[in-house]
Amino acid sequence: PTRPLEYIVDPADAAGFPANCDREDLSDLCEVVRKVAINREVLTAVCNSKIIGQLENFLNAVDAAGITNVIIIALDQKLVDWLDKRGVAYYKKISAAAGSHKISAQKFRIVREFLEVGCSVLMSDIDIVWIRNPFAGFMWRDTDLEGATDGWDNETAYGWTEHLEDVTLGRSREMESYRITAFNSGLWYLQATRGGLRMMQLLAHRMETEDTWDQTAFSQEASLPTHDDWLSAGITVRVMNHMCFCNSKTLLRGIRPAPELQAHRPVVVHVNYHQNKEQHMIDIKNRYHKGDLSALDNTARREPRALRRI
Repeated sequence: PTRPLEYIVDPADAAGFPANCDREDLSDLCEVVRKVAINREVLTAVCNSKIIGQLENFLNAVDAAGITNVIIIALDQKLVDWLDKRGVAYYKKISAAAGSHKISAQKFRIVREFLEVGCSVLMSDIDIVWIRNPFAGFMWRDTDLEGATDGWDNETAYGWTEHLEDVTLGRSREMESYRITAFNSGLWYLQATRGGLRMMQLLAHRMETEDTWDQTAFSQEASLPTHDDWLSAGITVRVMNHMCFCNSKTLLRGIRPAPELQAHRPVVVHVNYHQNKEQHMIDIKNRYHKGDLSALDNTARREPRALRRI
């Protein structure tokens, strides 16, 4: 087991959740979390009204997967109005951010607020199809962070040793390095712990002061050790199972071509490797929620080149 987690709100304190609700900047969040959270956990996604079509596909899959503790972080009033009509819980955080990377960078500052009230967060991009309820036994909850990988097999997902050679060093020419594929900043579960809060504070600061991609910063904070003047958040980390919390490359090149995996149902598929996201999401939903065994063939036909099995 990992070291004991430092929860912001003691799990045994039934009356302590949500916390810090006397703070004016957290009162609205406390109200929605009090209504929606189950076991102090929520699934969240950050979105504006420019991609409502994609959000609708996302929410349809969420409903089909039986996930009810969902809060959409709404960045504009038009989306708030649409969510009201659809009956979806939301946390309004008006922002002029535009473009997928700029919108994504907002999440760390907002997730920090969830943690401050004692609510753990499963953060999701909306180019994601939920197939099963992730809260129903598919997460370990033994670390501060559980993060999905952009890897597509055991080595790329969990790390591999790479042998290097420098012929100029004679008998000492061989050496080893350790590599791991990046975490994806669009799918991760962060518990409401002191370590999780430190990580969000660091990332929020970096998004405000550096010109860096949120996924680069996220992977660095999750995996780089403390060195020189770099002080890590000191969190415990688990990589999510890449066949259950999978990306679209894993689905199309690992799961789809394998006869022995035809009965396998991932928890979620992140359409992060592919464009034409809405149609891919529909195909995935048709395959796993409607039982159309040929639905992924449509997706494969839209690939720019023949698929090779991984």
